[in-house]
Amino acid sequence: MDSAIVGVIIGSGLSLLGTVINQYFQSRKDQKQWENQQSAEKMAWVRNEQKREKEYLREIYQHSLRSLSVFIAFGDQAKEENAKQKKLELIDEIHKWVTMLLLRHANSNLDNALTSFTTWPEEDEAKRLRNEIVKLSNREDGFFINEIRIKNEDVGVKSDPDLRRIQLSVENDYRKQQIIEGIEIPQSHTFEFRLSEMSKSQREKLAEIFFQSLKTIPDKLNLYVPIHQKGAKQISMQGKQWQAKLNPNTTEPKDMLTAWEVDYQKYYLEAKQSLEVQMKNSVA
Repeated sequence: MDSAIVGVIIGSGLSLLGTVINQYFQSRKDQKQWENQQSAEKMAWVRNEQKREKEYLREIYQHSLRSLSVFIAFGDQAKEENAKQKKLELIDEIHKWVTMLLLRHANSNLDNALTSFTTWPEEDEAKRLRNEIVKLSNREDGFFINEIRIKNEDVGVKSDPDLRRIQLSVENDYRKQQIIEGIEIPQSHTFEFRLSEMSKSQREKLAEIFFQSLKTIPDKLNLYVPIHQKGAKQISMQGKQWQAKLNPNTTEPKDMLTAWEVDYQKYYLEAKQSLEVQMKNSVA
């Protein structure tokens, strides 16, 4: 056979083989992209469902606490004849929302508290029931009980080194204003957040607060804001504990950190200005 023809045949074969190989790898690439897309869509759906569930749970807590607070505030008025119907409506409302919580906390003291309230729907029993609900809400991190974390702590399993447990205090004036509106807010709240998921500026501020004395950002921490004390030669980065003006039961952890960061920056600028004025006065 002529060598030119052989060359053409070989060239055509190699070209066909190359086409087949390219198609194979392109097909694998397309398949991988499709799988990644499906995985991303599934994760997005799961996150949305979790968010919806969390929001609905918050709504149940809010309605439960609000209806109980209204019942308690109703007080002596409930003894009047024309107020009896209103009292019955409030009892029905309370029972509806608290029963939903009971489905989530079947083995808690909530069952006994609800039974006592429905048997003797009086102010003391309403306060007892409300206290039980507040206790349950304080046990939930971002309104989700982290059952895995609780079980791990019970058996001594080592915690995630990236996870930080953060405690904040809520300003009493804000809590007073909210309770007037019928919203019960705890004085303190603990939530969890990953260090790696904080913004760089938030990690910088936490490092300014803790690194000098602890050489790390501790696993369990309080949120502080800086202050300058009169006569001091520098700003105290761990000046005082931050007093939040927000409802931790309805605020996302990342939004709590954002609110803290805004206040931290405000306090830092005030402390810096105070220190500069002091230094100028000392020179003069």
